[in-house]
Amino acid sequence: MPQGGIEENEDILVAAKRELLEETGISSISFLAQTYEWWAYDFTPDYTPKNHKLDRFCGQKQKWVAFRYDGNENEIDISAQGTIEPQEFFEWQWFSPDEAISKCVRMKRKQYERVFKAFSSHFAPI
Repeated sequence: MPQGGIEENEDILVAAKRELLEETGISSISFLAQTYEWWAYDFTPDYTPKNHKLDRFCGQKQKWVAFRYDGNENEIDISAQGTIEPQEFFEWQWFSPDEAISKCVRMKRKQYERVFKAFSSHFAPI
């Protein structure tokens, strides 16, 4: 579930593709759907933010984009090569929606449930 910031005046699809490439090395994709409204969630009281400004909003608001992955696993590279951003992930694994929800941090659980529900018509049977 790569996530990241949208640069000022950056199109949501451009930002989503950029973040996906930076965090996973994946570029072989086809657009499926996106959310058009902003979805917000609050950080939990025990969360220690890094690089988040908490003066306006104590959480994050996001738009979500679903892509179909058209490549093979050889394309996946989480080493962040080709970007100036630091490597964020050190392992990756495919998960079903239920597994992803159960493994995510507690404060994002309801958000992930909403994302998977919104995009459920695009999932292939497991």
